[in-house]
Amino acid sequence: MNDFEKLKNSRRARSFNWTKGFEFVNIPPPDYQSMLTANETEISAATDKYIQLYNRAVEDFKHKTALTTLDMGILILAAALQTTRWLIVGTIKTIAEKTSTVYKKIGHHNITHNPPEFTPATVEQIADDFKKNIVPYDAPIENATALGHNPIAGLIVGTANIATNTLTVDDFFYGLPSYHVVNQQITGRADFSNVMKWTGELLLDEPKVVGAAFMRQMFQCGEDIFKKFNLPPLAVQNISPEMAEYLTGEELKEASFAAVINKIVEMFHRIFFNPKCDDAKFYEVRTRKILTYSNTLSSILNISCAGLTGNVMKLDTGGILVTLWRILNDSARIHQIQLEFINKTLNDEFRKEEDEINQKLTKWGFSI
Repeated sequence: MNDFEKLKNSRRARSFNWTKGFEFVNIPPPDYQSMLTANETEISAATDKYIQLYNRAVEDFKHKTALTTLDMGILILAAALQTTRWLIVGTIKTIAEKTSTVYKKIGHHNITHNPPEFTPATVEQIADDFKKNIVPYDAPIENATALGHNPIAGLIVGTANIATNTLTVDDFFYGLPSYHVVNQQITGRADFSNVMKWTGELLLDEPKVVGAAFMRQMFQCGEDIFKKFNLPPLAVQNISPEMAEYLTGEELKEASFAAVINKIVEMFHRIFFNPKCDDAKFYEVRTRKILTYSNTLSSILNISCAGLTGNVMKLDTGGILVTLWRILNDSARIHQIQLEFINKTLNDEFRKEEDEINQKLTKWGFSI
């Protein structure tokens, strides 16, 4: 028997198909489904990796949106402004409540005699007029507009009119005609130069009166901004249009002034935005944090003050509603920005892994 016959009769030869090649007996075909299905260990490892990436993205977001030293300074300033606002408003409301009965007893509101040359206002009168939602320069005058309603000039002229019980017409061509006002009625002519002179004298002799007049003018400016568009305060309107219809009088003024302060703080913080090193959305989160934290701090102090003193008149109802709106609105917006950042971070990480796998497959001659 030659070598070929020995090979043909051997055990290896008997399992060889001379037309198809070797046939391996009792070897099962590969189970590709089980090979491509991840086991519990692999699933657990992938889950742990995803959780680590998620937690890392959350911490990275917190780091990128953390308040800086400048932010903390603006936050404290904003809280101080809001606190000063409700302290002054609470004081004015308390004075108005105490003096309204006295005015009725002495008939102060029925004065009809002609005033002297100069009738300075008092803190009590300003408080009473604040409660009635009136200012001297709202006295009826035909075919003219009071300069006190001007958003810029009104800060000075309107303050002077409130402090001196006068009205100045918005007409520079005729030299800003001015008038004496008593009980919302014009009682005589006044010279504008004298109005400013009297205001200067009051500032030296009775600074509290001028200070109260300025705060009242600030309230009036806030009201004029919203009345110009025939709208209630924007913050309150965003909470609920139905609620805005019922928020009238003092609550409307409080919410209006609080919203104006928030807008001023927001614009002030925006001044320090640097597009070269600040991300716009991260900066927005920091701004919203400043407003939310400052409003919350001010409202907590207000509620504590009202509770400890037992004086309900000190409760800043409008400001508290603005705070609640900021908490709800800002929290939702910050959460949205956070989710966008986390999703982008995770997608970038998975895309990076996919690119690495494609590069390895390309080296082996495969492509996906």
